Amino acid sequence: MTPSERTVELRDGALRFAVLSAGRGRPLVWFHSFHDRGGWPPLLDRLAERYTVYAPFHPGVGGSEGVETLDDVVDLTLAYDELLGALGLAQAHLGGHFFGGMVAAELAAVFPARAARLVLV
Repeated sequence: MTPSERTVELRDGALRFAVLSAGRGRPLVWFHSFHDRGGWPPLLDRLAERYTVYAPFHPGVGGSEGVETLDDVVDLTLAYDELLGALGLAQAHLGGHFFGGMVAAELAAVFPARAARLVLV
């Protein structure tokens, strides 16, 4: 499956997220690990059979920019909340691997209404 790609600008262009997406169904946001920076591993093809999968690249990876504007993990969490808002996702399944799992967990902890389900790998 070939996902579509778009760029979402936040904070007056200081942050730019490259976001891959494919599939149909309830939304699922996948946060990649440091080990899997290719953006769309085979797992996401399987998930896209049942969900609309959104796979943003973390700032500083895969065309996403603005990591230098973030203060800490809390600020990264706030940025991802803004991204979900910009994508029109009031609530989604959140999943992630390794570093991405930490991001998904932080997002679910700080904004529990955003997380329909949380899967950490």
